Amino acid sequence: MFAKLDENDMRKVCVVNGDVTSEKLGLCIEDHKLVTAEVNLVFHAAARVFFNASLKSAVTSNLIGTKHILDFCHQIKHLEVFKTLIL
Repeated sequence: MFAKLDENDMRKVCVVNGDVTSEKLGLCIEDHKLVTAEVNLVFHAAARVFFNASLKSAVTSNLIGTKHILDFCHQIKHLEVFKTLIL
């Protein structure tokens, strides 16, 4: 996926720490403002893939977490692409 990106493109990539199980993804105010104002491409790769996890834990991170990400993406002013990655 990143093979087509040049060095200038890669300087634009920004990783932020968050929590998909939290409202607003648990982002600090500064990161929330940065993402909603500047981002145009979102990769979603958060998932719980432990097969021994409880159903509640799996639903919270995989289903509710994805809903939180989609809700958050609706706030991004310049969003062009939302991509779920299956790793």
